[in-house]
Amino acid sequence: MQQYLYRGTPKVLPEEYRYLLAELLDVNVNELIPNWLKDLSSQEQFVILRNIVNEVDQINQISFSKELLLGLDFFDVKNLNYFQTHISDCQITTIVDVSINKFVKPDIYLLNDKKNFFLATIEFSKISQNKLSVKPYLNDFSPFQINANLLDISGKILWQCSKIF
Repeated sequence: MQQYLYRGTPKVLPEEYRYLLAELLDVNVNELIPNWLKDLSSQEQFVILRNIVNEVDQINQISFSKELLLGLDFFDVKNLNYFQTHISDCQITTIVDVSINKFVKPDIYLLNDKKNFFLATIEFSKISQNKLSVKPYLNDFSPFQINANLLDISGKILWQCSKIF
């Protein structure tokens, strides 16, 4: 923080730190936007998404340019949330369409198992017509077969990015 304020590096305060700092200083987060970014921001439309896992010690919203959503297949921005997965030295941020809570087609979905959210690829089972094949995104869980009506789908994945620490 001291380097950002007095030395100018990094040139841009990362978004997640801006929210944390605003909370610590008890100021409006918009007061911490540099003037040059405000000029750009006035020309660009931003989207604010809430974290689907609303925990006290986490950042519960992110904002980014609406341009990043161009070409994505969704109905309403209000139905978009984000979810973050942490693996070793990497953080994966995923945008989820929470209006889709049933299996639609083979794709990556956000599943909820007793308040434990996880990403999984879901496709039709090759063994049984009445079941779906679920392959969790991380190796913490084993693949399994399940009836579609028993699966708790929280949303369909639209977009992912990662930040390597």
